[in-house]
Amino acid sequence: MKPVILSQHARDQMEDRGASESEIEEAISSGDRAEAERGLLSFLKNFPYSRE
Repeated sequence: MKPVILSQHARDQMEDRGASESEIEEAISSGDRAEAERGLLSFLKNFPYSRE
């Protein structure tokens, strides 16, 4: 898998949602894939909420 480069917006959303970078990578590699707006892809996977 290519390296995942997260924008500042993505990092802010991760913090708000209690997600870790490893969870993001796992969602991309093994989550459910769905079409998003403008021909983009979305990857979905549920994890336990762990915001501190």
